Amino acid sequence: QVVARHIDDVEAFGDIGGLNMEAISKALSKTRRLTSDNAPLFYSAENKRLSMYDATTHLTLDACTALGHLNPNLTTLKLDFYGPLNDASSWTNSLPHLVSLELLGPFLIREAAWIAFLQAHPNMEAFLITQSPHFSLDCLAALIASSKTTLHRLRLREVGKLCNAFVEPIAEIVALEYLDLAEPAESLTDDAVIALLSKVGTTLTHLDLSGHGALT
Repeated sequence: QVVARHIDDVEAFGDIGGLNMEAISKALSKTRRLTSDNAPLFYSAENKRLSMYDATTHLTLDACTALGHLNPNLTTLKLDFYGPLNDASSWTNSLPHLVSLELLGPFLIREAAWIAFLQAHPNMEAFLITQSPHFSLDCLAALIASSKTTLHRLRLREVGKLCNAFVEPIAEIVALEYLDLAEPAESLTDDAVIALLSKVGTTLTHLDLSGHGALT
């Protein structure tokens, strides 16, 4: 509560360190006090990892764009409900070292922006998205083309365009360990899942197919 009350006095915090940043970010998510004014508290050229929670309420498009440019050395980024994130702020020209991306609720990012981002960020190791209505088969093809030899973790959860056609490109991933395709709009079929597991099943340690009602 003390942090939440004084969070807008960004300069007073000084260097708060990575562990404290994580705790403060979680605290702010509970009170929805993260804004464009205090978000720079979490930005640094030294950051390798950054997590921000429930950032949908008070952040502007400029704050999204700034995140990409002011954290140039990030390798791991996790954002929950980062509402303003859209095509114009999709970081295609920033975050050059990013290999792990986890997004909850990137509703506004459309197909062309996904493709441009994935082409600009090859060798992804983890690509974890939930609730992305515009992520298409062509987006997946861009991910596989640039990262099929390095990708170990893939989540396409609550992705409205997921269908059997997604199986063939996913099966090309060389060493997939984690796969979450849960809660689709359209269930995969038994034959599609069998074909997929025949290709990637030997390396998988986690598989989530919750909500695929057509599976027997």
